[in-house]
Amino acid sequence: MKAKRLTMIATLVSVAILFVGCKKEKAEKISALKQATTNDMLRFETSAQLFSYLEEAESNNQKNGFVSFGKMADDAYYSIKPEEMFKNMDEVVQFVMDNRDLYQLILCSDGEYMVETRMYDHPFREIANTEGIFQLEDSIYRIIEGGLAYTSVDKINILRSYKDDGIHSNTGDILFYSFDKSDEKAYKCSDSELYNENTIGANRITLKIRNYKEGPFNGDYHLYGYSYLAKPYHLSIGWWGCNRTITGTSEIRLAKSEGFMIYRGIEQENRTVGGNKLKFNKLYPTLLDGIWFINGSHCSASTPDAGTVWVICDMNF
Repeated sequence: MKAKRLTMIATLVSVAILFVGCKKEKAEKISALKQATTNDMLRFETSAQLFSYLEEAESNNQKNGFVSFGKMADDAYYSIKPEEMFKNMDEVVQFVMDNRDLYQLILCSDGEYMVETRMYDHPFREIANTEGIFQLEDSIYRIIEGGLAYTSVDKINILRSYKDDGIHSNTGDILFYSFDKSDEKAYKCSDSELYNENTIGANRITLKIRNYKEGPFNGDYHLYGYSYLAKPYHLSIGWWGCNRTITGTSEIRLAKSEGFMIYRGIEQENRTVGGNKLKFNKLYPTLLDGIWFINGSHCSASTPDAGTVWVICDMNF
């Protein structure tokens, strides 16, 4: 079963005070989170430096005292107590619409709406600042749904004022790069996103494995790999995140074909963490030419109250 995202991209609007008491207090806290950080952004001299930082972005940010878009959105998301703020799902939907710069609704396989942070699975959310931007060499990049918008340093204010309407056509000022699934057709597992979920009562664990081709930076510079993202949820007027002990296992079988020769490799991970997600990225082995592709996936995630979810894909040559 695969979750379908209802992407809601629109202009950043002022937070309207729709509720009284604790709702007004929460709106003020969200506003404070946005204002508490500066427009400082991360600057990378080379693509290699960027990807090296990205591998341990959250710990690197903590060392540097850098507040990313991802942290700002997550802090706002996990500070909300829905049972104290909302009477019904209609109020939840209205709140999300009024704060669509931070939140989005996802329609789950069971027909329920789940509230998530905006761009919660964007690969560069942890290196973008609270405006969603970062710098590589003499270009400025901004994270958008499904990709990146970028321009030269001298046009940074144009990029800041850009309103993402979902139409990504290159202009004289702004260029776009989309994480297009067509880039990943070489993979043997049919979907570029392999997703599954397991639900027990009011608790759910989700797991998403994503094949990725990241770039383009410095012309044709790309890196290939996969990402693992497990998240626990607890039902409380919509699906809202929670903190749990998460155990994850990942076995990805890789293959590369050159003529009649087939090369194989295995990437494995076993981790247990406490928190609101278990996330990691793995790069494929570097080869002089061609790319590796996923030939099989046996990945799982579990929490004590939501059981175990599997993402399995077995393919033959």
